[in-house]
Amino acid sequence: PKIQPFSFPKNHPLNKRVVVSCAAMEGDEPLLFTWLKDGRPLTTGKRVFVSKFTENIASLTIPDVTAQDIGNYTCVVSNKAG
Repeated sequence: PKIQPFSFPKNHPLNKRVVVSCAAMEGDEPLLFTWLKDGRPLTTGKRVFVSKFTENIASLTIPDVTAQDIGNYTCVVSNKAG
């Protein structure tokens, strides 16, 4: 699958919510979205929320951005073909 490029807002203030979406532009369904931070998989927990809006769009929400959230975030989309 191929995704549309995404980015976090520049100079996002601490203690504010941020939502980033990842959209698959092509690829056979069903699609599996995986979010990574610094190469490690993220799952919904106290700090972040990972959700899938449609078959082709997923989001990552950080409700209260802190310094520990700084890092390299990646959206990986896969399907049966890989």
